[in-house]
This record gives sequence, C-alpha cells and structure tokens, in this order.
Amino acid sequence: MTTTRTRVSALLLATVVLIVLVSWAATDPAAADESCTGTIGATTIDDNVVVPDGATCTLDGTTVEGNVLVGSGASLTALDAEIDGNIQDDDNNAGDVTVEGTVVHGNIQLEDGAGATVTATRIDGDLQLEANDGALAADDNTIDGNLQANQNTGGLDITDNTIDGNLQCQSNDPAPTGGGNTVRGDAEGQCSDLSGAPDNGDDEDNGEDEGDARPTRRLAGNDRYETAVAISEEAFATGADVVYLARGDEAADALAGKSLSDGPILLVPQCGSLPGAVASEIDRLDPDEVVTLGGSSAVCDAIVEEAAAS
Repeated sequence: MTTTRTRVSALLLATVVLIVLVSWAATDPAAADESCTGTIGATTIDDNVVVPDGATCTLDGTTVEGNVLVGSGASLTALDAEIDGNIQDDDNNAGDVTVEGTVVHGNIQLEDGAGATVTATRIDGDLQLEANDGALAADDNTIDGNLQANQNTGGLDITDNTIDGNLQCQSNDPAPTGGGNTVRGDAEGQCSDLSGAPDNGDDEDNGEDEGDARPTRRLAGNDRYETAVAISEEAFATGADVVYLARGDEAADALAGKSLSDGPILLVPQCGSLPGAVASEIDRLDPDEVVTLGGSSAVCDAIVEEAAAS
C-alpha cells in the first residue's frame, strides 16, 4: 500500500511540473517574435521583428536583438536603428526596403524583391542584393564583409562605400553605376570600375597635382533632425521670415517642398516632443510664420504648437 501511494504522489508531482513548464512557455514574451505593422520607436525588441506580408513597418531608433524579417510585398524603413542580427526577406518578394543611419551587426540580404536604398549604414557582415526588380542604391555605407549584387533589373547605384571585402557584380541589367568606393578586397565583374573616384570620361593627365583638388566638407548632425538644422544654419545664417516643418521619418513632404526657397525645411517627429536642436534653431531664425508641410496625420498639432512657441 505504501509503494502504491508513493508512485501516485510521484506521478502527480511530475504532472504538476509539466503543466507549470507548458504554461511558462506559452506565456513567455521572449518566445514570440514582434510583429511590426506601423512605427516602432526608440525601444528594445528582445527577439526577431517580423513585417507581415503586405504590411508597412518603420523602425525609428529601435534596437532589435534578433533579425528583421520582411514578408512578401511588405515594406521596411529602418532609421537610426541597431539590428543585432540580419535584415532579410522572409520568403523573397519583399516590397521597398530603406535602411538609413543604421547599424546592422549581421547581413542585409534582399532577393527577388522590389526596390531598396541602403545609406549611411554600418554593416558588420555582407550586403547582398539578388534578382530585385526595383531601383537599388547603396551609398555612403561601411561594410565589413562583401557587397554582392547579381541579376538585378531595376538599376543600381553604388557610390562612396567603404568595403573591407569584395565588390562583386554580375548579370545586372542595366549594369551598376556609381564610383568613389574604397574596396580593400577585389572589385569584380560589372563593378570592376566602381572602385576609386567616379569616371569623368577623361583618361588623360590634366597636369594638376592632387594638392589642387577642391576642398570638401559636410553639413551633418548626429541624426536627420540635426542635419536639417545644420543645413538651415548654412543657408539662413541671418534668420528667415518663414520656417517649414516636415515629418522626419517619411521623406515625401520634405521632397515635395524642395522648391520652397524663402525659408529652411526643418524635420520633426510625427508627434511627441520637438527635438531640442530644432527648437533652438527656430528660436535663432526668429521667423514670422511656421508652415507645416502635410496634414495632421503627417505632423500632429502638438508639435506645430510647440514649434510656434519656440
């Protein structure tokens, strides 16, 4: 009788432990990927970020401790983000992908998708663009691995990148364009001429020393908001009668307003708090009017009111 009770007790205890473990696994937040169908701001995601098929995702200052997986027909914009893993299409056929001012500790791998723009980004692995049919651009990036572009059909610009590995391009139609790339490995195939200064069509020695080259400089800040401020300081050193505000995480309104010349276009968040650098620049410019480009869904009223009070 004592033996039977002991066995029953052991069986009950094992059952309870199993139930607890199953319940913990089902409720553990780290066990599920993060789905992105809108904007994720400056927060940390402990696992992968998945952009579902057909969805649009913006990672704005986000840290992702896993991979970013872009679904079929889905679009991704990563601005000033940090990705511990890869940015890649989940099952090919991704939509437009924009990566700007971001650190990617793995690879960026896009295949059989639409367009992609990768700018001012640090990639610890490779940048791989394969059989995409939209316009592609890889400009001003630092790539510790290789840049590989093959069988793309929408046009590809490769300019001013620093590549520790190889620059390899094959079977792209049209052939890639660009130049000014620093390639520490080999520049091969269609990209064999894209290492060094862009070709100006004149192979003859013009007799000028390298010391006679024009000086260069940058207008830049720590992020896109401060870069817009730096441009404003350069173009409107003595102030302006009007200041234009445009949403910083989507370029459409700022690009549409590029013909405006009577005042600077300053970038602002869609909502939240006005960046301190922007508020200080509005105060310095001392405008008579603050004009917002786009409706309240582009820039909320609270941001406009804070800007007007600066």
